[in-house]
Amino acid sequence: MVFIVFEVSNSDVKLKCTKCAPLIANEARQWIAAASWKVHIRSEIHQRALATEQDTRLRQTRIERAADAAVAENNAIDFAPLDASSSSLTPSIPKRIISANEEAMWELLAMDDVIFDVGAVPNNADDRKRVEREMDDADIWGGNSLVRGFGDDSNILDDQEDEVLAEALRIAGE
Repeated sequence: MVFIVFEVSNSDVKLKCTKCAPLIANEARQWIAAASWKVHIRSEIHQRALATEQDTRLRQTRIERAADAAVAENNAIDFAPLDASSSSLTPSIPKRIISANEEAMWELLAMDDVIFDVGAVPNNADDRKRVEREMDDADIWGGNSLVRGFGDDSNILDDQEDEVLAEALRIAGE
């Protein structure tokens, strides 16, 4: 059952439908002649207002159900039954049950046909040189500063050895 509530103007000549008013930005257009209320309740704007209100109620109901399910799930885990015969007294956590809301959420996130554009493939040599320049500019590049206090720095690779190792790792990964 839908109740239609009208606000009456001070002059008792105009009415404002409380269902439609939130959808009409212009305050002056929210008021209608008192005699035309029957026409108004059959109008498209009024039907849209009722549909919006119903959608809002359904959405709120779904949110409340999801919240209730989450609370119930948390309570099931928080108050897990203990096996009194067990010497370790570890709680037996029940198998996790996926709620309908969670299942619907994961279905909405299915990305089978989604394509992400991550831009152009970087040029590793140029990127490495840029990073090396930035590190040199910041005076934080070089093996000695990175391993200070660890003794012998003979195990630090020079540029050629580093490139050979990087290429071998790249080939191994293919």
